[in-house]
Amino acid sequence: SGKTTLAAELKAIGFVHFENDMWFEREGGYQYDPSEVESGQRWCSESSRDALLAGRRVVVSNVFSKVEHMAGFLELDGDALVIEMTGSFGTVHEIPEAKIVQMKANWDIYEPAIRL
Repeated sequence: SGKTTLAAELKAIGFVHFENDMWFEREGGYQYDPSEVESGQRWCSESSRDALLAGRRVVVSNVFSKVEHMAGFLELDGDALVIEMTGSFGTVHEIPEAKIVQMKANWDIYEPAIRL
């Protein structure tokens, strides 16, 4: 937890912020739809790529519980820096605690990551 909060701080200093969950933001608030997950992932990846190609600095605040899930993003920019949020800062997306426990149990370690 803490990914969105950290990303907001980076956005304040000029980064463009993307995360899959933005796909589910509607006028009435956050409306998660499991059938739209792949569309959200594609939107996040393509938006990140487009911003990088435009010369922008990008922060992506997704849950990458498996190293392979972030491979496409790491290929976008050879200077990518991975920050692993290891603390418990709460969730702005109201993720159930059981889901967080499940994700932690299936977590892959990405050795080059900076851990906060």
